[in-house]
Amino acid sequence: MSSGSKKQTVGYWYRMLFAFGWCKGPVDAFLEFRGGGRVAWKGLVTTSSRIYVNALNLWGGEKKEGGLQGYFDVQLGDADQEANDYLTSVLGADQPTYRGKAIGVWRGGRYGAMNPYPKRLEFKLRRIFKGWDNDTCWYPETAAVNLINEPLALYFSLDFSGSMAEITANGQSRFTNMKTAISAVLDTLSDIVEYSPLPLDIMLVGWGTQSSTRTSITRRNCTPSDITALKNWIPGSTPGYYTYFPAGLIDMDTFFAGAPAGSEHLVFFLTDGDPSTSNSSMTRTEIAEAAQALVMAQPGAKVYGINIDLADTTYTEYVDNTPDDAVPVVDGSDPSQIINTIMAAIGQLVGMNPAHILYDSLTASDMQREPIGMVNDASFRAAADTFYAENLGLCTIYDGDETVEDFQQRICNVAGCNLTQSRVDGQYYLDVVRAETDLESLTIIGADDILEFTQEPTELTELINQVSVEWFDPQRNESRATPPLQSLGAIQAAGGVNPEVLRYPEIPVENLALRVAARDLIARGTPLNRLSLTATRRSGIWKLRPGEKFRLQHPGEGIADMVCLLGDIDVGTLRDGRIRIKAVQDVFGMPATVYVAPEPSQEPEDNAPQPSAYQRLIEMPYVQLVSSLSHADLAALPEDAGAIMTMASAPSSGLNYAIYSGADGEDLADNGAGEWCPGAAVVKTADYVTEAFTLTGGSNLNEVELGTWALWDDEIVRVDSLDLVTGEIGLGRGCADTTPQQHAAGSRIFFCSDWAGTDDREYIDSDIVTAKLLTRTSSAELALPGAPALTVEMVQRQLRPYPPGRLRINGFSYPVITGSGTVDVDWAHRDKLLQDDQLIDATATDIGPEPGTSYTVRLYDFFNNLVSEETSVSGNSTTVDLSPLTTNAARIDVVAVRDGLESIMAASCKFIVSMDNSFAGGSAPSMMHTNLLLLG
Repeated sequence: MSSGSKKQTVGYWYRMLFAFGWCKGPVDAFLEFRGGGRVAWKGLVTTSSRIYVNALNLWGGEKKEGGLQGYFDVQLGDADQEANDYLTSVLGADQPTYRGKAIGVWRGGRYGAMNPYPKRLEFKLRRIFKGWDNDTCWYPETAAVNLINEPLALYFSLDFSGSMAEITANGQSRFTNMKTAISAVLDTLSDIVEYSPLPLDIMLVGWGTQSSTRTSITRRNCTPSDITALKNWIPGSTPGYYTYFPAGLIDMDTFFAGAPAGSEHLVFFLTDGDPSTSNSSMTRTEIAEAAQALVMAQPGAKVYGINIDLADTTYTEYVDNTPDDAVPVVDGSDPSQIINTIMAAIGQLVGMNPAHILYDSLTASDMQREPIGMVNDASFRAAADTFYAENLGLCTIYDGDETVEDFQQRICNVAGCNLTQSRVDGQYYLDVVRAETDLESLTIIGADDILEFTQEPTELTELINQVSVEWFDPQRNESRATPPLQSLGAIQAAGGVNPEVLRYPEIPVENLALRVAARDLIARGTPLNRLSLTATRRSGIWKLRPGEKFRLQHPGEGIADMVCLLGDIDVGTLRDGRIRIKAVQDVFGMPATVYVAPEPSQEPEDNAPQPSAYQRLIEMPYVQLVSSLSHADLAALPEDAGAIMTMASAPSSGLNYAIYSGADGEDLADNGAGEWCPGAAVVKTADYVTEAFTLTGGSNLNEVELGTWALWDDEIVRVDSLDLVTGEIGLGRGCADTTPQQHAAGSRIFFCSDWAGTDDREYIDSDIVTAKLLTRTSSAELALPGAPALTVEMVQRQLRPYPPGRLRINGFSYPVITGSGTVDVDWAHRDKLLQDDQLIDATATDIGPEPGTSYTVRLYDFFNNLVSEETSVSGNSTTVDLSPLTTNAARIDVVAVRDGLESIMAASCKFIVSMDNSFAGGSAPSMMHTNLLLLG
């Protein structure tokens, strides 16, 4: 069994009560919970609910500042909202209901550790359809603007097992409720593809007993009619199988291979049961691990496990690789919980139509409070349609720190519109400033109407010729800026760059920020005329509102017909009759496309932890022990004890990894951490003696130091040279307690001498040690079932003698062919005590031997049958008789033996036996056995 040090208490978890007042309610949805700037929970809560936050490692877990774990009440501010039961139980019965106010209550769960200063919490909410006066949203068809702008490939893995037929509290089966939920999700996706050019692939897979029983339907680049076909497939399905997890995931490979390049791959794995064993020889864990292997074969795919009425998430966690939401357990009688979970994972970022923001600001009781009859509905609907077609949705708040008029102007600035009140009918109009104009509908001001006229051309040196936009990314919770957009012609004409940075924090996505930047660059960078004129009232210009367009026809000033945009207007008096206006030439428009590559954030999003693709677990060799322990500690190490050693290459994201380990019969426990190990693959196959190679697919190779050791399969090698540009590497072969081995092309080298991990525990001979390496990011740790299990059997490696080096057969190193009589075998001594932490390769001459060491020489035939054996050889040479061989291929092994323990590896040579004794070298003889067998 293993031993370890006694755990000590070094700090405590804190439990707290918090009540948060967010905003005026009701709101549409609660979307995200962040602590200390990191995501603790995300989802889609559309009714007042209680959620479970499970992010114990959010701030580093018990080794740092803890995290969050507990229940959180989300109350959206409904008119019938009741007092919170937790506040009542803790603070007394006299609690307000907070009706009309959205609030959150942390119900005394774990809230950080070690640090007595609570970290700041942040929340994301959405209000588009709710909270209107009379609880009625104006023009709801265009209120929400979808902001998804990347291709999606959605794979729905649906449990068709017999337990799904169980009737739930709403009188329907789990299966029926799941089908209802998936149909509703498809309806939402249909609306998205109808109004936005979103490449969308969808596959529905119903699964149960083994892979052969699954049924599926796929549609690519979906149109609304394709999604209708998917919906029509759902009602015909029925439950009635066992629960075999791999059947629900086996189609991922083919589906995602056919998805558009650059698409986001999302998997929704819905089940109500643990893996079934009644129709399989596999255990539940083995079935879950088989499903996990399918997930790990799809790098980049996000798999969301969703349990239906199943509180134990142990086995679903094997396939779930999205720890932000853990594995949510949804109520099988409530389809909305499934809908909310799926739509939150799809990440449907939704903005509010600017026309609706302005309409609400005009009519809301707590803002301007104008009667609805004072709003020109036609102009607002036309503007809403324009913004909806342009996918112009905004995310912002009004918190009372600014006047209503300033808030409205802020929205108008970013949307490119004007909100004004008419002098004709007193109504409020919303005029969108765009390039498209119906010339016949515009008021014409001719030369006969003009009393005074001046125009001021723009100086080229005054033009803004470079624009960038600062915007706010609500997904990452950070301010960002677009790359600068430039008008190269204007820069050349002006003789330099005249930049301007515009702040539009209401913009939530980069593609929209770039389009707005392009719009403003056109407006600011185009030479145009500024006009000042005085006109008579008979022209009808007095009816115009600021922001409206008109046509100016003044041939005497060289203007045949110019579309202008009205700025300021002074209508004067009826007695005077003169109207003074300022206007500019119309050059405004909103481009649909901007030809500039988005710039990545300086702080990229912290991705969910993924397991390392390359990892190893071995018993720690003596060369590492002697360099890690003092001589006193090494001398005190029991002879039958040893330690483990881990190594792993860095995945796409992750700070380091936690080592969860244990011997037979022990639960895996957190026993330390390891750093990512530099590594690379070897391009070509390797024989026993070659020392120069080419590497590919390297990671962190700049961290490798010359003279250190690396693990290549099971062979320890010494790094003699490394060219980071060409990938050329020179190695000393067969170092420490290993001998040279053959290696396949693509085999991986771990440069682990300075980058190995260990759990700092002692294990004894014959212990089977299991370890899992859990990737840690800045905000999460890979779930234990999400990591592959590594095992090693302890064999007293540190106590065993080193194997011999410099093996020779008839004086040749690794001959291909040798004679058929007797052969002379010799080798060089090795002594681990004298070698200490030095890396001596297999070509070196005698060192030692270690006192008490002898050698055993064994002869094997082609089929690995032992033909002869000589034991207790005290020197470093012997003669081996090949005549007992019945095959013409053979292998000779030489192992070192001390105190009954053999070296962990043998010095070994394979060769072909010739018919005569005339040849002992490495080139082909003139005559060979007709039954020649080539060796690999």
